[in-house]
Amino acid sequence: LAVASEVKIQIYSIYGTKIRELSFAGGVPGSNTTTWDGTDDSGTKVSKGIYMAVLTADGSKTTIKIGVIH
Repeated sequence: LAVASEVKIQIYSIYGTKIRELSFAGGVPGSNTTTWDGTDDSGTKVSKGIYMAVLTADGSKTTIKIGVIH
């Protein structure tokens, strides 16, 4: 992050269904890390496969592909 800002990560299935939303207030400038535990918003473990993670922070949006293996 270039400046301190709220960070939001949304996890989607390859079909576009939102699986999980993670939010962090006060992300600090520089590198930040977090871990997704592989569960959906109700706490149920997701199936193995490919998911998309959309990171929104400081007015910009980045999408990455992630894989879940059990």
